[in-house]
Amino acid sequence: MKQIADSLISIARQGGKDIQTIFNDFLDYVINCLSLERLVEGEGDYLSIFEKIKNEGSVFFPVFAEMVIKSPKLIEDNNVYDFFGNIYEIIFQSSSKAIALGQFFTPQSVSNLCSHIIYKEANEGYIINEPTCGSGRNLLALFSENKKKAQYYIAEDLDSISVKMCAINMTLHGMRGCCICHNTLFPSEFIFGYEINEVRYPFPCEYYSIRTISNSEYKNRLAR
Repeated sequence: MKQIADSLISIARQGGKDIQTIFNDFLDYVINCLSLERLVEGEGDYLSIFEKIKNEGSVFFPVFAEMVIKSPKLIEDNNVYDFFGNIYEIIFQSSSKAIALGQFFTPQSVSNLCSHIIYKEANEGYIINEPTCGSGRNLLALFSENKKKAQYYIAEDLDSISVKMCAINMTLHGMRGCCICHNTLFPSEFIFGYEINEVRYPFPCEYYSIRTISNSEYKNRLAR
């Protein structure tokens, strides 16, 4: 992940932009690349979808391509892997930067230990919620315990960067659920949200997707 982090830092320097702005722009770019709209438009043909993305000529494409190439191996070797949390920590969370931002991510090993302690076998359709999701490490850890069951994962956070990181992490792992940006103490104050991998329900398949949900769709969800 350091190579990807270094590439984003280089893009920021070359463009004369703040690295936090570039990181947020990259997250938006990846979400667009993995969107349900692109999947439908490309009729599920990932080769043609990625070829079109490449031809659009974004400065982010080489970084995105590297992430897509590396992600299957990293997941296979580690069971689950927090791509964006690790990139975020490399870029922003030296000890001094972490203090300035007021953010400290739970190490994946701690999340894995906690999930192993509290985990119990769940039936199909179980809902798992993380109200302060960060990049999604706790949800990834719980997913690693129960990959074969069709559970629904709900991630929530007030920090928009965290919600976007978690949404992409969940998508790349094939998790089914939603990511909501709001204050979890006041859930009606919706900011934005994503539906994750709805194409994989009710039957898991090789397709992955992110879809932006509207405020009205979220309110309907709350009403149910």
